[in-house]
Amino acid sequence: GYVHRPSVENAIIDGWDPRDPDQSAYSEQLASFAANSNRRSGSTLREITAGVSFNDLATLDGGDLGLYIGASYRETDYFDQAEAQNEAKNIIGTAGGSAAGDRSESAVFAELLVPVTDMVELNFAARYDDYSDVGSSFVPKASIKFQPLDELVLRASWGKGFRAPTLEDLYKAPSESAAFAKDVVLCGAAGTSRGDCKEDQHTTYYIGTTTLQPEESESINLGIVYNVTDNIDVSLDYYDIEITNQISSLSAQDVFDLENAGLLGNPEDPSDNAAGYDQVSVDRGGSPTGRSLLVTAPMANIPGFSTDGLDFKLNARFDLGEIGQLRSNFAWSEVLSYKSPDIIGYSNVNQVGRDGLPERRISLGLTWDIESHLVNVNFNHIASTAEKTEADESGTIFTAVGNLSSYNIVDVNYTYITPWNVELTAGINNLADKDPILKPDLSYDSSLYSQLGRLYYAGFKLKF
Repeated sequence: GYVHRPSVENAIIDGWDPRDPDQSAYSEQLASFAANSNRRSGSTLREITAGVSFNDLATLDGGDLGLYIGASYRETDYFDQAEAQNEAKNIIGTAGGSAAGDRSESAVFAELLVPVTDMVELNFAARYDDYSDVGSSFVPKASIKFQPLDELVLRASWGKGFRAPTLEDLYKAPSESAAFAKDVVLCGAAGTSRGDCKEDQHTTYYIGTTTLQPEESESINLGIVYNVTDNIDVSLDYYDIEITNQISSLSAQDVFDLENAGLLGNPEDPSDNAAGYDQVSVDRGGSPTGRSLLVTAPMANIPGFSTDGLDFKLNARFDLGEIGQLRSNFAWSEVLSYKSPDIIGYSNVNQVGRDGLPERRISLGLTWDIESHLVNVNFNHIASTAEKTEADESGTIFTAVGNLSSYNIVDVNYTYITPWNVELTAGINNLADKDPILKPDLSYDSSLYSQLGRLYYAGFKLKF
Protein backbone atom coordinates (compact mmCIF):
# COMPACT_ATOMS: atom_id res chain seq x y z
CA GLY A 1 0.00 0.00 0.00
CA TYR A 2 2.98 2.36 -0.25
CA VAL A 3 3.56 4.70 -3.20
CA HIS A 4 6.50 4.74 -5.59
CA ARG A 5 7.77 8.34 -5.69
CA PRO A 6 9.30 8.38 -9.24
CA SER A 7 6.07 6.96 -10.66
CA VAL A 8 4.08 9.77 -9.03
CA GLU A 9 6.48 12.39 -10.36
CA ASN A 10 6.34 10.93 -13.87
CA ALA A 11 2.54 10.78 -13.73
CA ILE A 12 2.38 14.48 -12.84
CA ILE A 13 4.67 15.28 -15.78
CA ASP A 14 2.33 13.22 -17.98
CA GLY A 15 -0.68 15.29 -16.90
CA TRP A 16 -2.17 13.29 -14.01
CA ASP A 17 -4.55 15.39 -11.93
CA PRO A 18 -5.37 13.85 -8.51
CA ARG A 19 -8.29 16.29 -8.16
CA ASP A 20 -10.10 14.88 -11.18
CA PRO A 21 -13.12 12.85 -9.92
CA ASP A 22 -12.76 10.54 -12.92
CA GLN A 23 -9.47 8.79 -12.23
CA SER A 24 -10.18 6.10 -14.85
CA ALA A 25 -8.66 8.44 -17.41
CA TYR A 26 -5.28 7.94 -15.73
CA SER A 27 -5.27 4.18 -15.36
CA GLU A 28 -1.95 3.85 -17.19
CA GLN A 29 -0.16 6.27 -14.86
CA LEU A 30 -1.83 4.87 -11.71
CA ALA A 31 -0.84 1.30 -12.52
CA SER A 32 2.75 1.84 -11.44
CA PHE A 33 2.04 3.74 -8.19
CA ALA A 34 1.81 0.82 -5.76
CA ALA A 35 5.00 -0.31 -4.04
CA ASN A 36 6.04 -2.58 -1.21
CA SER A 37 8.29 -1.64 1.66
CA ASN A 38 9.59 -5.06 2.60
CA ARG A 39 12.60 -5.65 4.81
CA ARG A 40 14.47 -8.77 5.79
CA SER A 41 16.10 -8.70 9.20
CA GLY A 42 17.43 -11.08 11.79
CA SER A 43 20.13 -11.87 14.29
CA THR A 44 22.21 -14.84 15.40
CA LEU A 45 23.38 -15.43 18.96
CA ARG A 46 26.10 -17.89 19.97
CA GLU A 47 26.92 -18.17 23.67
CA ILE A 48 28.81 -20.46 26.02
CA THR A 49 28.68 -20.14 29.81
CA ALA A 50 30.49 -22.13 32.49
CA GLY A 51 30.75 -21.88 36.24
CA VAL A 52 31.81 -23.70 39.37
CA SER A 53 30.44 -23.64 42.93
CA PHE A 54 32.43 -23.94 46.17
CA ASN A 55 30.11 -24.72 49.07
CA ASP A 56 32.51 -25.64 51.84
CA LEU A 57 35.38 -23.15 51.70
CA ALA A 58 34.92 -22.40 55.38
CA THR A 59 32.43 -22.83 58.18
CA LEU A 60 31.21 -19.74 60.01
CA ASP A 61 28.81 -19.36 62.92
CA GLY A 62 25.90 -18.99 60.49
CA GLY A 63 26.84 -21.83 58.15
CA ASP A 64 29.13 -22.64 55.23
CA LEU A 65 30.83 -19.97 53.16
CA GLY A 66 29.63 -20.25 49.55
CA LEU A 67 31.35 -19.03 46.38
CA TYR A 68 30.31 -19.19 42.72
CA ILE A 69 32.65 -18.19 39.89
CA GLY A 70 31.64 -18.16 36.25
CA ALA A 71 32.56 -16.93 32.80
CA SER A 72 30.80 -16.53 29.48
CA TYR A 73 31.53 -15.68 25.87
CA ARG A 74 28.95 -14.41 23.41
CA GLU A 75 28.89 -13.50 19.72
CA THR A 76 26.00 -11.68 18.08
CA ASP A 77 25.40 -10.87 14.40
CA TYR A 78 22.64 -8.49 13.27
CA PHE A 79 21.34 -7.43 9.86
CA ASP A 80 18.44 -5.40 8.47
CA GLN A 81 18.22 -5.49 4.69
CA ALA A 82 15.89 -3.14 2.79
CA GLU A 83 14.71 -3.47 -0.80
CA ALA A 84 16.64 -1.49 -3.38
CA GLN A 85 13.83 1.05 -3.95
CA ASN A 86 13.64 1.60 -0.20
CA GLU A 87 17.37 2.24 0.02
CA ALA A 88 17.07 4.74 -2.81
CA LYS A 89 14.34 6.55 -0.82
CA ASN A 90 11.95 6.08 -3.71
CA ILE A 91 9.00 4.89 -1.59
CA ILE A 92 6.89 7.63 0.00
CA GLY A 93 6.27 7.18 3.72
CA THR A 94 9.27 4.99 4.48
CA ALA A 95 12.99 5.52 4.93
CA GLY A 96 15.60 3.62 3.02
CA GLY A 97 18.79 2.08 4.20
CA SER A 98 20.12 -1.23 5.40
CA ALA A 99 22.17 -2.00 8.45
CA ALA A 100 24.37 -4.73 9.84
CA GLY A 101 26.73 -5.24 12.72
CA ASP A 102 28.37 -7.78 14.96
CA ARG A 103 29.71 -7.93 18.49
CA SER A 104 31.64 -10.24 20.79
CA GLU A 105 31.46 -10.08 24.57
CA SER A 106 33.51 -11.77 27.28
CA ALA A 107 32.46 -11.78 30.92
CA VAL A 108 33.57 -13.11 34.29
CA PHE A 109 31.40 -12.98 37.38
CA ALA A 110 31.38 -14.15 40.99
CA GLU A 111 29.09 -14.26 44.02
CA LEU A 112 30.09 -14.81 47.64
CA LEU A 113 27.68 -15.79 50.43
CA VAL A 114 28.96 -15.07 53.94
CA PRO A 115 26.69 -16.37 56.78
CA VAL A 116 28.50 -14.42 59.54
CA THR A 117 26.16 -15.56 62.32
CA ASP A 118 22.69 -17.02 62.68
CA MET A 119 21.40 -13.45 62.51
CA VAL A 120 23.68 -11.79 59.93
CA GLU A 121 24.23 -12.84 56.31
CA LEU A 122 26.32 -10.93 53.79
CA ASN A 123 26.27 -11.30 50.04
CA PHE A 124 28.79 -9.87 47.57
CA ALA A 125 28.64 -10.09 43.78
CA ALA A 126 30.60 -8.59 40.90
CA ARG A 127 30.67 -8.85 37.12
CA TYR A 128 33.21 -7.70 34.54
CA ASP A 129 32.20 -7.43 30.86
CA ASP A 130 34.43 -6.62 27.90
CA TYR A 131 32.70 -5.68 24.64
CA SER A 132 34.38 -5.55 21.26
CA ASP A 133 32.65 -2.27 20.36
CA VAL A 134 31.63 -0.22 23.43
CA GLY A 135 34.37 -0.85 25.98
CA SER A 136 34.25 -2.66 29.31
CA SER A 137 32.48 -2.44 32.65
CA PHE A 138 32.80 -3.57 36.24
CA VAL A 139 29.63 -3.65 38.33
CA PRO A 140 29.62 -4.63 42.04
CA LYS A 141 26.74 -5.41 44.39
CA ALA A 142 26.58 -5.90 48.16
CA SER A 143 23.70 -6.82 50.45
CA ILE A 144 23.09 -7.66 54.09
CA LYS A 145 20.30 -9.55 55.81
CA PHE A 146 19.83 -9.14 59.56
CA GLN A 147 17.34 -11.45 61.32
CA PRO A 148 17.29 -10.70 65.06
CA LEU A 149 14.05 -12.71 65.50
CA ASP A 150 12.49 -15.60 63.63
CA GLU A 151 9.61 -13.29 62.73
CA LEU A 152 11.68 -10.24 61.71
CA VAL A 153 14.08 -9.66 58.80
CA LEU A 154 15.91 -6.42 57.99
CA ARG A 155 17.63 -6.19 54.62
CA ALA A 156 19.65 -3.68 52.64
CA SER A 157 21.47 -3.72 49.31
CA TRP A 158 23.58 -1.45 47.13
CA GLY A 159 24.65 -2.06 43.58
CA LYS A 160 25.69 -0.61 40.27
CA GLY A 161 24.39 -1.52 36.83
CA PHE A 162 25.61 -1.39 33.25
CA ARG A 163 23.68 -1.75 30.00
CA ALA A 164 25.45 -1.78 26.67
CA PRO A 165 23.59 -0.44 23.63
CA THR A 166 22.09 -3.17 21.48
CA LEU A 167 23.31 -3.72 17.94
CA GLU A 168 20.03 -2.26 16.72
CA ASP A 169 20.66 0.86 18.83
CA LEU A 170 24.04 1.19 17.13
CA TYR A 171 23.23 0.25 13.54
CA LYS A 172 19.46 0.72 13.13
CA ALA A 173 18.59 1.71 9.56
CA PRO A 174 16.53 4.89 9.02
CA SER A 175 12.86 4.63 9.90
CA GLU A 176 10.63 7.41 8.58
CA SER A 177 7.72 8.92 10.50
CA ALA A 178 5.48 11.98 10.36
CA ALA A 179 6.05 12.88 14.02
CA PHE A 180 4.03 15.47 15.92
CA ALA A 181 6.12 18.16 17.63
CA LYS A 182 6.30 21.88 18.34
CA ASP A 183 8.89 23.64 16.18
CA VAL A 184 9.96 25.97 18.96
CA VAL A 185 12.70 27.50 16.81
CA LEU A 186 10.26 28.56 14.09
CA CYS A 187 7.75 29.75 16.71
CA GLY A 188 10.44 31.72 18.56
CA ALA A 189 11.48 33.46 15.34
CA ALA A 190 7.84 34.49 14.85
CA GLY A 191 7.52 35.74 18.45
CA THR A 192 5.21 32.88 19.49
CA SER A 193 5.61 31.47 23.00
CA ARG A 194 6.08 27.75 23.60
CA GLY A 195 2.61 27.49 25.12
CA ASP A 196 1.00 29.01 22.02
CA CYS A 197 3.24 27.13 19.59
CA LYS A 198 1.10 24.50 17.83
CA GLU A 199 2.07 20.92 17.22
CA ASP A 200 2.51 19.95 13.60
CA GLN A 201 3.70 16.88 11.73
CA HIS A 202 7.33 16.79 10.67
CA THR A 203 9.04 14.26 8.44
CA THR A 204 11.43 12.52 10.81
CA TYR A 205 14.13 9.90 10.34
CA TYR A 206 14.92 7.71 13.35
CA ILE A 207 18.37 6.15 13.06
CA GLY A 208 20.98 4.26 15.06
CA THR A 209 24.18 5.80 16.42
CA THR A 210 27.49 3.95 16.29
CA THR A 211 29.06 6.25 18.93
CA LEU A 212 26.61 5.36 21.72
CA GLN A 213 28.10 4.80 25.16
CA PRO A 214 26.83 2.30 27.75
CA GLU A 215 24.11 3.23 30.23
CA GLU A 216 24.95 3.09 33.94
CA SER A 217 22.89 2.92 37.11
CA GLU A 218 23.19 2.89 40.88
CA SER A 219 20.54 1.62 43.29
CA ILE A 220 19.91 1.38 47.02
CA ASN A 221 17.24 -0.81 48.61
CA LEU A 222 16.22 -0.96 52.28
CA GLY A 223 13.52 -3.30 53.57
CA ILE A 224 11.84 -4.92 56.53
CA VAL A 225 9.74 -8.10 56.65
CA TYR A 226 7.70 -8.96 59.75
CA ASN A 227 5.59 -12.05 60.32
CA VAL A 228 3.03 -10.61 62.74
CA THR A 229 1.43 -14.02 63.26
CA ASP A 230 1.51 -17.34 61.45
CA ASN A 231 -1.28 -15.96 59.25
CA ILE A 232 -0.23 -12.33 58.77
CA ASP A 233 3.00 -10.90 57.31
CA VAL A 234 3.94 -7.40 56.23
CA SER A 235 6.85 -5.90 54.33
CA LEU A 236 8.04 -2.38 53.61
CA ASP A 237 10.75 -1.54 51.08
CA TYR A 238 12.43 1.71 50.11
CA TYR A 239 14.21 2.05 46.76
CA ASP A 240 16.42 4.75 45.26
CA ILE A 241 17.52 4.36 41.63
CA GLU A 242 19.61 6.65 39.44
CA ILE A 243 20.18 6.11 35.72
CA THR A 244 22.98 8.04 34.01
CA ASN A 245 24.03 8.23 30.38
CA GLN A 246 20.60 6.79 29.52
CA ILE A 247 20.26 5.20 26.09
CA SER A 248 17.21 6.70 24.42
CA SER A 249 15.65 7.28 21.04
CA LEU A 250 15.37 11.05 20.59
CA SER A 251 11.95 12.34 19.60
CA ALA A 252 11.31 15.05 17.03
CA GLN A 253 10.48 17.36 19.97
CA ASP A 254 13.84 16.55 21.58
CA VAL A 255 15.60 17.57 18.37
CA PHE A 256 13.78 20.92 18.15
CA ASP A 257 14.53 21.56 21.84
CA LEU A 258 18.23 20.78 21.34
CA GLU A 259 18.31 23.15 18.37
CA ASN A 260 16.51 25.83 20.40
CA ALA A 261 19.04 25.42 23.24
CA GLY A 262 21.92 26.01 20.81
CA LEU A 263 23.32 22.49 21.15
CA LEU A 264 23.21 21.76 17.41
CA GLY A 265 25.97 23.15 15.25
CA ASN A 266 26.14 23.55 11.49
CA PRO A 267 23.05 21.86 9.96
CA GLU A 268 25.23 20.71 7.10
CA ASP A 269 27.67 19.05 9.53
CA PRO A 270 25.93 17.19 12.40
CA SER A 271 29.35 16.20 13.79
CA ASP A 272 29.62 19.86 14.82
CA ASN A 273 26.97 19.30 17.52
CA ALA A 274 27.50 19.30 21.29
CA ALA A 275 29.03 16.12 22.67
CA GLY A 276 26.64 13.18 22.71
CA TYR A 277 24.35 14.47 19.98
CA ASP A 278 26.10 13.31 16.83
CA GLN A 279 23.92 13.15 13.70
CA VAL A 280 21.06 15.18 15.24
CA SER A 281 19.89 17.73 12.70
CA VAL A 282 17.03 19.80 11.31
CA ASP A 283 17.09 20.52 7.58
CA ARG A 284 15.48 23.92 7.04
CA GLY A 285 16.46 24.35 3.42
CA GLY A 286 19.40 26.62 4.19
CA SER A 287 17.44 29.12 6.29
CA PRO A 288 18.07 29.13 10.07
CA THR A 289 14.37 29.87 10.68
CA GLY A 290 12.83 28.15 7.67
CA ARG A 291 10.26 25.37 7.93
CA SER A 292 11.69 21.97 8.75
CA LEU A 293 12.05 19.72 5.72
CA LEU A 294 13.59 16.78 7.55
CA VAL A 295 14.30 16.04 11.22
CA THR A 296 16.99 13.44 11.94
CA ALA A 297 16.53 11.89 15.40
CA PRO A 298 19.18 9.29 16.26
CA MET A 299 19.65 7.15 19.33
CA ALA A 300 21.56 9.15 21.94
CA ASN A 301 22.90 9.14 25.47
CA ILE A 302 20.78 11.55 27.47
CA PRO A 303 21.55 12.59 31.10
CA GLY A 304 19.04 10.14 32.62
CA PHE A 305 16.68 10.23 35.60
CA SER A 306 16.37 9.32 39.27
CA THR A 307 13.48 7.96 41.30
CA ASP A 308 12.74 6.78 44.81
CA GLY A 309 9.69 5.33 46.51
CA LEU A 310 8.09 2.93 48.95
CA ASP A 311 6.48 -0.49 48.44
CA PHE A 312 4.23 -1.87 51.20
CA LYS A 313 2.69 -5.37 51.19
CA LEU A 314 0.39 -7.13 53.63
CA ASN A 315 -0.68 -10.76 53.23
CA ALA A 316 -3.19 -12.36 55.57
CA ARG A 317 -5.05 -15.64 55.90
CA PHE A 318 -8.21 -16.11 58.00
CA ASP A 319 -9.72 -19.48 58.92
CA LEU A 320 -13.52 -19.27 58.67
CA GLY A 321 -14.15 -22.77 59.98
CA GLU A 322 -16.86 -24.68 58.13
CA ILE A 323 -17.23 -21.96 55.51
CA GLY A 324 -13.63 -22.17 54.35
CA GLN A 325 -10.71 -19.77 54.32
CA LEU A 326 -10.26 -16.14 53.32
CA ARG A 327 -6.92 -14.91 51.94
CA SER A 328 -6.04 -11.28 51.28
CA ASN A 329 -3.16 -9.61 49.46
CA PHE A 330 -2.71 -5.86 49.81
CA ALA A 331 -0.03 -3.80 48.02
CA TRP A 332 0.65 -0.06 48.11
CA SER A 333 3.31 1.57 45.90
CA GLU A 334 4.17 5.21 46.51
CA VAL A 335 6.52 7.11 44.19
CA LEU A 336 8.21 9.78 46.27
CA SER A 337 10.08 11.37 43.39
CA TYR A 338 10.73 10.93 39.69
CA LYS A 339 13.27 13.49 38.51
CA SER A 340 13.79 14.01 34.81
CA PRO A 341 14.29 17.12 32.64
CA ASP A 342 11.22 18.80 31.14
CA ILE A 343 13.35 19.68 28.15
CA ILE A 344 16.36 17.65 27.10
CA GLY A 345 19.56 19.40 28.13
CA TYR A 346 17.97 21.12 31.15
CA SER A 347 18.07 20.22 34.87
CA ASN A 348 16.03 17.38 36.35
CA VAL A 349 12.73 18.30 38.03
CA ASN A 350 10.30 16.18 40.04
CA GLN A 351 7.49 15.08 37.73
CA VAL A 352 5.45 12.86 40.08
CA GLY A 353 1.73 13.52 39.72
CA ARG A 354 1.97 14.75 36.16
CA ASP A 355 0.11 13.18 33.28
CA GLY A 356 1.35 9.60 32.94
CA LEU A 357 3.20 9.58 36.31
CA PRO A 358 0.75 8.78 39.13
CA GLU A 359 2.25 8.95 42.61
CA ARG A 360 0.30 5.98 43.95
CA ARG A 361 -0.97 2.54 42.99
CA ILE A 362 -2.97 0.28 45.30
CA SER A 363 -4.16 -3.28 44.79
CA LEU A 364 -6.26 -5.52 47.04
CA GLY A 365 -7.04 -9.15 46.33
CA LEU A 366 -9.50 -11.29 48.29
CA THR A 367 -9.84 -15.04 47.77
CA TRP A 368 -12.54 -17.13 49.42
CA ASP A 369 -11.59 -20.81 49.38
CA ILE A 370 -14.27 -23.32 50.38
CA GLU A 371 -13.70 -26.97 49.52
CA SER A 372 -13.55 -27.14 45.68
CA HIS A 373 -14.65 -23.56 45.10
CA LEU A 374 -12.54 -20.40 44.78
CA VAL A 375 -13.97 -16.89 44.49
CA ASN A 376 -11.54 -14.03 43.74
CA VAL A 377 -12.18 -10.30 43.90
CA ASN A 378 -9.37 -7.92 42.90
CA PHE A 379 -9.42 -4.13 43.27
CA ASN A 380 -6.86 -1.90 41.54
CA HIS A 381 -6.42 1.84 42.05
CA ILE A 382 -4.29 4.35 40.13
CA ALA A 383 -4.08 7.81 41.67
CA SER A 384 -5.27 10.91 39.85
CA THR A 385 -2.80 12.89 37.78
CA ALA A 386 -2.55 16.32 36.24
CA GLU A 387 -4.21 16.91 32.89
CA LYS A 388 -1.18 18.43 31.19
CA THR A 389 1.82 20.68 31.76
CA GLU A 390 2.09 24.29 30.70
CA ALA A 391 5.26 26.28 30.06
CA ASP A 392 5.97 29.77 31.36
CA GLU A 393 6.87 32.69 29.10
CA SER A 394 10.47 31.51 28.85
CA GLY A 395 9.24 28.14 27.62
CA THR A 396 11.60 26.30 29.99
CA ILE A 397 9.69 26.03 33.30
CA PHE A 398 6.66 23.75 33.36
CA THR A 399 3.72 23.58 35.75
CA ALA A 400 1.19 20.77 36.07
CA VAL A 401 -2.39 21.95 35.55
CA GLY A 402 -5.83 20.35 35.58
CA ASN A 403 -6.86 17.04 37.08
CA LEU A 404 -7.53 13.60 35.62
CA SER A 405 -9.58 11.49 38.02
CA SER A 406 -8.29 8.32 39.67
CA TYR A 407 -8.80 4.96 37.99
CA ASN A 408 -10.48 2.18 39.96
CA ILE A 409 -11.07 -1.29 38.52
CA VAL A 410 -12.71 -4.38 40.06
CA ASP A 411 -12.16 -7.87 38.62
CA VAL A 412 -13.98 -11.01 39.79
CA ASN A 413 -13.63 -14.68 38.92
CA TYR A 414 -14.85 -18.08 40.10
CA THR A 415 -13.00 -21.42 39.87
CA TYR A 416 -14.40 -24.89 40.46
CA ILE A 417 -11.85 -27.68 41.00
CA THR A 418 -13.42 -30.93 39.83
CA PRO A 419 -12.57 -34.36 41.27
CA TRP A 420 -10.93 -35.37 37.95
CA ASN A 421 -8.19 -32.67 37.98
CA VAL A 422 -9.99 -30.18 35.78
CA GLU A 423 -10.29 -26.55 36.88
CA LEU A 424 -13.22 -24.61 35.40
CA THR A 425 -12.96 -20.82 35.56
CA ALA A 426 -15.24 -17.93 34.64
CA GLY A 427 -14.75 -14.27 35.35
CA ILE A 428 -15.31 -10.63 34.54
CA ASN A 429 -12.54 -8.07 34.28
CA ASN A 430 -13.47 -4.42 34.79
CA LEU A 431 -16.79 -5.31 36.38
CA ALA A 432 -18.11 -1.73 36.34
CA ASP A 433 -17.13 -1.23 32.66
CA LYS A 434 -14.83 1.65 33.56
CA ASP A 435 -13.62 3.76 30.63
CA PRO A 436 -9.98 4.86 30.36
CA ILE A 437 -9.30 8.29 31.81
CA LEU A 438 -9.50 10.67 28.85
CA LYS A 439 -7.52 13.84 28.33
CA PRO A 440 -9.23 16.98 26.98
CA ASP A 441 -8.29 15.94 23.42
CA LEU A 442 -9.98 12.53 24.07
CA SER A 443 -6.69 10.62 23.99
CA TYR A 444 -5.58 8.43 26.91
CA ASP A 445 -2.41 6.87 28.31
CA SER A 446 -2.44 3.24 27.12
CA SER A 447 0.38 2.36 29.55
CA LEU A 448 -1.93 3.15 32.48
CA TYR A 449 -5.47 2.54 31.29
CA SER A 450 -7.24 -0.05 29.14
CA GLN A 451 -9.86 0.67 26.48
CA LEU A 452 -11.27 -2.89 26.56
CA GLY A 453 -14.04 -2.11 29.05
CA ARG A 454 -15.90 -4.99 30.67
CA LEU A 455 -14.44 -8.33 29.57
CA TYR A 456 -16.06 -11.74 30.12
CA TYR A 457 -14.01 -14.91 29.94
CA ALA A 458 -14.17 -18.62 30.70
CA GLY A 459 -11.70 -21.46 30.51
CA PHE A 460 -10.50 -24.75 31.86
CA LYS A 461 -7.18 -26.27 32.93
CA LEU A 462 -6.48 -29.99 32.91
CA LYS A 463 -3.68 -31.41 35.05
CA PHE A 464 -2.22 -34.82 34.23
